[in-house]
Amino acid sequence: MAEKSKTRADEIVVAATRLFAERGYDGVSVRDICAELSLNCSIVSYYFNGKKGLYLEVLRRQFRAYDLALAEAASAGREPREKLAALIGVMAEMRAEYPYFSAIMVRESSSPSQEYLQAASEYKNESLVDLIRDGQRLGQLKKGARADSLAVALSLLINGVAAAGALSSDPQAERDYFESVSLLLEGLTAVPGEGESSHRFGKQSARPRSNWSR
Repeated sequence: MAEKSKTRADEIVVAATRLFAERGYDGVSVRDICAELSLNCSIVSYYFNGKKGLYLEVLRRQFRAYDLALAEAASAGREPREKLAALIGVMAEMRAEYPYFSAIMVRESSSPSQEYLQAASEYKNESLVDLIRDGQRLGQLKKGARADSLAVALSLLINGVAAAGALSSDPQAERDYFESVSLLLEGLTAVPGEGESSHRFGKQSARPRSNWSR
């Protein structure tokens, strides 16, 4: 595909991502998406084989972004608790660069589409599961549930909190995000480290990531 074609396809995906996040899959038509960019509707069939194919590409890109976020968090620090704290900061960065990620994931978690199930089946990252398992093994995180179950629950909770403020222009939303997720992580903590304030994980500043592929 030529560079110009890549650019046009990316524009369609970006516009579709926002509309799907705001209205849901059923609330958006191909005509709506093309109207955003003043394009002929046939272009969606040309690039993506229709609306379902376009939605699948939107989901794949969201999963790839999450994959990179987890990889970055996994490389931060040496202890599982440090890595979990890093994950919160990275997710905040994702909220700045991918403001519709959490809204799409939360919407899909309640009633998964076939496209979501397909994209999820292609996504094999086990970083968060391994991180939680290591924390349990070291006695830093509670062992009351399996690591894979905790990973799913934590991802949904983080995305739920992020979605609540992702599209908000209220400056308080950023603070609410860190405070809320900090409380969620407290529930996983087995032995809080000394010197922590109310067992809180440190706040980190959100900053855009120019190296993340959309």
